[in-house]
Amino acid sequence: MTPEAAFAAYLRTGRASPELRAMGEQANTAGGFTVAPAFATAVIRLAQEYDGFIADVEDLPTPDGAVWKRPQVSALVAASPALAENTQQASYGGDATGVQTQVTFAGQQSFGLCPVIVTRLAMSRQLMEDGLADPAALLASAAGEAIGREAASLGNAALYAAATSGQEVALTTLTAAKLAGLIAKVDPAYIPGSKFYMSSADFALAFGSAGVVPNGPRELYGFPVTITNAATAYLSGTVSGPVFGNLSRFMSIRRAGTLGVQVLRERYADYLQVAVNVYARIDFATRGEPASVAFSK
Repeated sequence: MTPEAAFAAYLRTGRASPELRAMGEQANTAGGFTVAPAFATAVIRLAQEYDGFIADVEDLPTPDGAVWKRPQVSALVAASPALAENTQQASYGGDATGVQTQVTFAGQQSFGLCPVIVTRLAMSRQLMEDGLADPAALLASAAGEAIGREAASLGNAALYAAATSGQEVALTTLTAAKLAGLIAKVDPAYIPGSKFYMSSADFALAFGSAGVVPNGPRELYGFPVTITNAATAYLSGTVSGPVFGNLSRFMSIRRAGTLGVQVLRERYADYLQVAVNVYARIDFATRGEPASVAFSK
């Protein structure tokens, strides 16, 4: 039996699949269920496809959802002088004759307890059992969008909270010319891979003023534009609106453990339905690298 067939059988009967595995916040014995890897991968992929913001940030799997930290690189100072040909480095002790490259760590990238995103989907027993539709594919499609929508809201909160670090640009008004100020704010080292992220309303405003051909590529000043629910519409005087930067160097999405599935039969038996809870543990945190993204305010 293939993993997909085993998972479909599990949905129908509840007896074909899952193995026990840790999904707890603190202890490996806290329990939980895994599902067929192909199904879990499909849901996460669909969630990322639903929102380009999620696909662009650093993907950081962790074994559980406990409070978790890792060092942040705050500065990289290339202090070592160039050596002449056939010259040996005199010292590695940091003195005047052999100063080495200095990497400065300041603070930690901090994640709190990872929240649980749950989507509940119900389908009829007839649809699930008649074989005319693949229940796993239907479930993955719906769950991927639902989880993607909720994850985008979590990313939105983390993204604009990071603007307090000083990576802000006062746009005053939202025009294509003003958006150039976001590009100027980002360190050139982070320009490769940078994109604009904005709401659909801001996209219409910026592209209308730029005179972009409607059926042309979504880009501004040569940079791709991603329309996302993780970006709020611009509101003067607030930290909101378009974002520009290399999100893979600026923010991490933590996926704790693996995807979970809970099948509910008895509760929906009177309606000849089966309900399924699909749950994932996802949160976001900034990496702390300087000048990696700019905000409007």
